Amino acid sequence: DTFIAGDDIYVRFLVESSVENGQVSLIRNYRLIDPLGKVVYDIDERENYHVDMTSSKDKDFVGVADYIITEIDFVSGEYILEVVITNLYSEKEVRARKMFTLIESQIYDAEDLLDEEN
Repeated sequence: DTFIAGDDIYVRFLVESSVENGQVSLIRNYRLIDPLGKVVYDIDERENYHVDMTSSKDKDFVGVADYIITEIDFVSGEYILEVVITNLYSEKEVRARKMFTLIESQIYDAEDLLDEEN
């Protein structure tokens, strides 16, 4: 997947979770690592997203959707998005990684665009 610096990147996924006493309670967070290995967003710097629901099953699926804001000055190259889901009842943690490419935003001068048309 390829995106332009400054784009919002939308992510969604299903998580299978154990159910404890009819309750599912998860925390979702993520880490974003740039092509140079620098952590752009870290788990400690982002707000945790809590999912609480009831279920009559032993295990249930939870849909999670979010977006990541990229900045126009982000370095071009391959990024790693690491999503971390923690089950509050069992204290189990699952990590999933997704790689994507971010390319430099193209900024054009309006006069240059008009010159090209003529």
